[in-house]
Amino acid sequence: AYSPIGALDAHQFPVTHEGKVTGMYPTLLQDPLIISLARTYKRTEAQVLLRWIHQQGVASNPRSMNETHMKENLDILSNPFTISDDDMIRIANLAQDTCEVDPSWYECVGDGNLP
Repeated sequence: AYSPIGALDAHQFPVTHEGKVTGMYPTLLQDPLIISLARTYKRTEAQVLLRWIHQQGVASNPRSMNETHMKENLDILSNPFTISDDDMIRIANLAQDTCEVDPSWYECVGDGNLP
């Protein structure tokens, strides 16, 4: 998964539609559901998101230059926990920014590089 816990600096960039700023890119680390689940599971928000990805059998490569964050990221494997099925669905149902939101922001749309 690319940027599995969200691009932490992406919230600094405006969401635009037809040339008008309609909001700011959020980060999943700040999502109220993720914050609540982190408290429930006694983990960090990043750990909840990484565990959600891992529980689906998806490989991820979270980027960090912070040693504490690196250890927390690995902790979901060395000190595992399981997210309930209901919570897995709740996370999956969160709004997602995709190429359809603002195609001009994403390199994957219209660049002719996709098969």
